[in-house]
Amino acid sequence: MITKIFNISRPFHYIIFLLCLVLTYFHNRIYSFGNFRETEIFLESTVFLSYLISIFLVVFIITKNRLTLKNSFSAFYFCLFIFLIPETLQDSSVIIANTFVMLSYRRIFSIRTKLSLEKKYFDSAFWIALASIFLDLAVLHFIPLILTVFLFKTDQLRYFTIIFLSIISILILFFLLNIIFQFPIPRVEPNFVQFTFDSFHNANLTTKLVTVVMSSIIFWAVVNTFFKLIIKSNPNKKTFIVLFFFFVTSALISLASGDDWRNTLLLLSFPLSVILANFAQNLTIYWVLDFLLLIVALIYAATQITYIEWL
Repeated sequence: MITKIFNISRPFHYIIFLLCLVLTYFHNRIYSFGNFRETEIFLESTVFLSYLISIFLVVFIITKNRLTLKNSFSAFYFCLFIFLIPETLQDSSVIIANTFVMLSYRRIFSIRTKLSLEKKYFDSAFWIALASIFLDLAVLHFIPLILTVFLFKTDQLRYFTIIFLSIISILILFFLLNIIFQFPIPRVEPNFVQFTFDSFHNANLTTKLVTVVMSSIIFWAVVNTFFKLIIKSNPNKKTFIVLFFFFVTSALISLASGDDWRNTLLLLSFPLSVILANFAQNLTIYWVLDFLLLIVALIYAATQITYIEWL
């Protein structure tokens, strides 16, 4: 039922998603995390505006570059991702950095048209460099950007030079800000997460069930989409190879973020939403995914009811 509802894109879907995302933002960022301060109205307004821009960019990039069919699955999974992992809205710097990364996606995924490539490569590198101001590990997104140059195999030296010049322009901006306003120059300092199963064993049953179900859906979707859109013949094969490059890079950034790894999961929201959307639209047996999503919804609802009763 859930998959059939969003199988065809309708305007009211996006209105519902927007309202849910805005309410989730205010509930979690102001009520749960208490980030809002009266003296920081300008900062909070900037962060919220950045968050709104990223929401619209999700729909625009996917629609413009035909990353999915004409459905609302990607927006649905993006909304679900934010809803289930509210920690992604805790860090202002990550929200702003994610918006700049999304702006780079807007240029990168349009490279396949082979129009105005110089401007697109310059803009992509420029936005990633700006994202690195707010989140140092965002600089790792240059890796898939460079791999994109190799993938499309058109005048590689020229485009490497353009990317280099874009980086130089941002470095000059960094130094000017540092000299004039003592703005700190970001340093990339990975702090890889050491995974243990202690936190999972110590978690309550609800958390365990949500983790297992969502991990199963994501693993199933990633493997299925990888084989269908990358291994097999597909006219948009190169586009999805680029998407998987960024998916892996975003996952590595989260792994290298130490105690802040949950916050940086926000960078995974776009590539993962596209992967899940392609997975859902190619399903022939809808009820399996519907059943799993229903379980997640019921578990989450039970968690909220328990939390309210505890209050």
